Amino acid sequence: MKAWVWGCAWLLCLAGWGCTGGQDGEADGSDGSDGSDGSDDGAGTVYRVVIEPGAQACAGFKIQRTAAQELALRARVQLPAQTLELRPDMQAQPELFTGLEIGGPDPAQAAATSAAELSHARETFLGGFCDRFQVQQAFSFQAGAHQASLSLRLSFCTREGVPDPTELRFDADQVGEPPRDLVDDRRQVELELLLDAGTDYLTQKQTLTSCSLSQAGAYALAIGLEGGESIEATRRFQPPRMGTGAAALTWARVTLGGESLVVDSPFRLAYGADLHNRGERFLVVLEPPLGEVHGVHWQEVEQGDVSGPPTHVQLLGADLDPTQPLAERVVTSYVETPP
Repeated sequence: MKAWVWGCAWLLCLAGWGCTGGQDGEADGSDGSDGSDGSDDGAGTVYRVVIEPGAQACAGFKIQRTAAQELALRARVQLPAQTLELRPDMQAQPELFTGLEIGGPDPAQAAATSAAELSHARETFLGGFCDRFQVQQAFSFQAGAHQASLSLRLSFCTREGVPDPTELRFDADQVGEPPRDLVDDRRQVELELLLDAGTDYLTQKQTLTSCSLSQAGAYALAIGLEGGESIEATRRFQPPRMGTGAAALTWARVTLGGESLVVDSPFRLAYGADLHNRGERFLVVLEPPLGEVHGVHWQEVEQGDVSGPPTHVQLLGADLDPTQPLAERVVTSYVETPP
């Protein structure tokens, strides 16, 4: 048993993960005892973080949460244009986060309550090392009644003397790197938002990613409802290699009672799903409302080992509670067109 555990740990080290060294470059194995020759310890390496004008990040989804829970945890942060040069030995308080908004459908503006703090750690493994930087900053919102913390973690790894990458770019559509499989832990960029104690998975933890998911495929949804009403929507989805794929509802047009409304605000569109993107659920907030209807909600129906199209759409009142809708509409047609 011990030999099996040691073998697994060795494989993790070989892959470049899970072998933790000291802080600020004082890593175990820097003398070459990790199997490398120790000739290139990366001491003079400079990493670049290029933040282009309009760079932003928005809350993604986490499995098991309802669409209503996802709506309440919608968030967006702006990143001011600049180029940061990061070194393992640097001390800095970078101006990195501006315009943090929290909570849908009417977000609250958050105010910084501390400077951004930069920290560094190095992890060594057989044949290389990873420099990991973290920028963390505290905020408050809703007149100081609630607290929030933003943490941006950046990883730059060197294998066999070759760094990959040495630069990460942020813009309006991309948060440092393309969106990945939700179970892929080899992320170069992680942007996490914690609310209050930050311990409750359903209500206090959120990961921020691309606002548009523009690098994921756009799936067009057309839902016909009884009485000639309809919903059109765009679901961005990146099919995963395994696990659960990145996904978001990014646009919708709702037609009820002869009136139509287009919604594209990330604070009025919510997507939820379970593992493997099963049981997908969607919530669209209508502002202004269409008559008495303030929102619409629909979700896939479980059919054995797969999820099937929704059979009903819930019309929501001002409380936006899908469990107590104003009314329901029968789905008469459902078409999903892949990209």
